[in-house]
Order: sequence, then C-alpha cells, then structure tokens
Amino acid sequence: MKARGLKFTNANFVYPQTVRRQWSKMEGDWDKMTKEEKPKWMIKKGIEILGEVFRSPYQVIHKLVNYEYEFVIGKFPKEVFSDETPPRELGERTEIIPIDECLGLYEPKKTKITIFNRGIEDASKLIKCNPEHLKYIVRLHEWSHALVHIGFCESKRLAVLKDENLWDKELAEATKIYTSIEDKLHEHIAQLLTYHSLTLISQDAEHEESRKILNNIIKIFLELNKRQPPYYRIDEYLDVPRNRIIQSITLLKKGWLKGVFDGWKTVIKW
Repeated sequence: MKARGLKFTNANFVYPQTVRRQWSKMEGDWDKMTKEEKPKWMIKKGIEILGEVFRSPYQVIHKLVNYEYEFVIGKFPKEVFSDETPPRELGERTEIIPIDECLGLYEPKKTKITIFNRGIEDASKLIKCNPEHLKYIVRLHEWSHALVHIGFCESKRLAVLKDENLWDKELAEATKIYTSIEDKLHEHIAQLLTYHSLTLISQDAEHEESRKILNNIIKIFLELNKRQPPYYRIDEYLDVPRNRIIQSITLLKKGWLKGVFDGWKTVIKW
C-alpha cells in the first residue's frame, strides 16, 4: 500500500537498500571457490550480515526488556516512511539536531511511527554518516517510545487477545500514563533503550563484519547525542544497568512513579 510521498512497510521485513560492507577476512577457502561459487557466497554472507545488523526494531526492544513488555498481536504501532518535508526542517548550518519531528515521530493518539527520510538525509550530511545507519537509530528510538506507551505485560496481552473489547480500556489507561510523562523523561528513556538495543545487537552478532558495522552505528548514535538538545543527552546514564531502566519503566507504567524527570533520576541512580 502506497500513497504519494509515503511508504508503508511491515516492520518485520524492513532492511535498508544499501549498506557499506567492508570485509576484513573471508570465511572458507576463497581461493578454492569457483567463479560461480564466489558471487553466491558473497550474496549469502551479505544477507546474513544485513539480517544481524538491521534486526526488526520491535523484536530487539522486546528482547531488551526481557520480554516483560511486548506489543499485543494485531495492535502494533503503524510504521510509515515519509519522503515529505518533516514538521521541523534542519538547515545546512544547524548545530542542534533533535530526533522528534525532524527525523522521526511517535504519535500516541494514532499509535503511529513516522520516519522522515528527508530529515535523516539532511542530518546525515551534518554529522557525516551513512543515512541508512542513522535511519536505524531513529527507528529504534521511535519504537522505544511506542513500547513505553503500548508495550503490555503478558497478563494484559492475553486478556486483550481473549476479549478484544478490553483494548480501548487498556489503550486509554496506557495513554493517560504515557502523556503524563515529561518530555525530558520520555527522551531519556527512548535514548537509553536505543543505546542498549544497539549494544545488545552487537553482542548477539556472530559475524565480525556485523559487529564492525554496529560499532560504527553506536559511534554515530553517540556523535548525534552530542549534537542534540540537553533533554536527549544521556552521557551520565550510560552506565546505569539495563535492568534498572526496565524497573523504572515498570514503575511508570503502573503509576507507582510519577513521570517527573527528577523523581526518575533519583530512582535510577539508587
């Protein structure tokens, strides 16, 4: 399904069309391969590397939070890739680069993720990086917002699957909590989930080439973070254990912790 300026896609099967593959060494005996075998081997290896690097964002984030929160089957957020001008444009001399409204956007009222291809192209020129690598960072960031909003525990997911009439009630409660969280806290959590997602993918990767690409993407994330507004910067929280971040999300979702940044900061640093 396509509309002018928009590309609709299934989150399970989105892979960037191009990626820089630099292989430092070959597996198998390259010299003994025939001319026919070499291209086949390279294609197979390339597909394996792409699959390791650009894993589906929602699958990565589900694993990152130890599957404590997942999207309800049939109720996933819609992900849209837009070629139109984003709500906020970046200029040629822009120094500060926020993600939301410039590179991507999560809309809780619509449970919709929009990835702005044009904004990502502009930002990639400013920080001199591969736009497909930056796009993956943005996707993880926006899917992280979505998880905080409509990622549900197992009991609630099963209840909705058994009785779909419960969805409106669960969505309304989740939206009430989500919209009560301060913007600064939203961005810190999304950034931390993105960073830990990239680290997790790198740890899971079997191919050295995959890890090299992922390490480069992590460097891009950190470089971008330096160019972002203060409420995106997470330098002082990078060493906070992942489980503590997950616990803070649980406290927020259950309403046991107000969505105020200072309160969250106190909890996260205990």
